[in-house]
Amino acid sequence: MTDNEAAGKTAGMTMLNALKNSGVQSGVIGVASNIPEMKNTSLRDKGFRSVFEGSAFEVAPTIYAKGNPDLVIDSLKEYSDYVGFFGADQTSTLIIGENLKGSASKKIVVGFDTAEKTLELIKDGAIYATMKQNTKKMGYEGIKIAVDVMTGKYNGDVKNVDTSVTVITKENLSQIEN
Repeated sequence: MTDNEAAGKTAGMTMLNALKNSGVQSGVIGVASNIPEMKNTSLRDKGFRSVFEGSAFEVAPTIYAKGNPDLVIDSLKEYSDYVGFFGADQTSTLIIGENLKGSASKKIVVGFDTAEKTLELIKDGAIYATMKQNTKKMGYEGIKIAVDVMTGKYNGDVKNVDTSVTVITKENLSQIEN
């Protein structure tokens, strides 16, 4: 499975590097997620925030859509001075990207998952990057453990295998396998 906290750190480093490469040295970063009770997105949020601890950037409290995209859309309007936005899940990433698409916004948007629409928003420049979970590696590692169990080679020592994430940007978009 994906170590979601580590994946959040990867997203944070991606955002931090993109901000610095664009000349932004400080500012506030917005965070959006769909449901506060989701463990995977909570861990992503935690990992993302850890990257900015002690930096000149402030990460704002998370805005939760709770199935209502308007909550995130309103925060994008209210906090238009933010330097970037992080979507901790596919829903939030799409809401942010769709609402910044076509604007003159130079905000750095980093999110999660590779829905076709997310990839289009990367191509259009509304989203800078998204974290792609490595599903083929997940399947491979799962089958490998299952074979070890069936052949008696599994001794119970492997509990979780981090399959990490791949950072998808406009530069490597053509190489993605969904």
